[in-house]
Amino acid sequence: MNFEIYKKKGYTDAWIKLRLENKRIHELLVAAWKEYGIHESHDFALLTNRILGNWSRLYTHEYKEFKDLGKSDDLRDNMSKVELFFLTMGEHGTLTDLLDCSKLPWHKRLKGYLELAEENGVWTLDKVQNYEQEHKKKVVSPLNFKKYVERQREQN
Repeated sequence: MNFEIYKKKGYTDAWIKLRLENKRIHELLVAAWKEYGIHESHDFALLTNRILGNWSRLYTHEYKEFKDLGKSDDLRDNMSKVELFFLTMGEHGTLTDLLDCSKLPWHKRLKGYLELAEENGVWTLDKVQNYEQEHKKKVVSPLNFKKYVERQREQN
């Protein structure tokens, strides 16, 4: 999706910019994984889920359930700015560290990539916990986009 489509749906400019940056980083990460030999969509999902699950304490299916989303709903499109920020941080860290992992022999690469994704998820969790302690609120929120729009209508 591009800026205008998100705008028409009612997303804020700040959220859209963050989401598009998240999309860019995610696409770079997937391209890097492909370059280093990962080609199966279930492997990409497994790797991404490892990053997400370690910082958010919820894996994709649990996160979607927590936000009351359907199977076809896009989790990222239903994240708050803070949630998107930390997801992007975890994926960016994984992308940055990926070059070292690429030196692994082929038969060990997926395991190495999983460990790298997990390490970056745990590293991001530390940042999440610091944020939560400082701001006295949880990063992971049950609020999804539909609920956000309803809340905005009630306030106006």
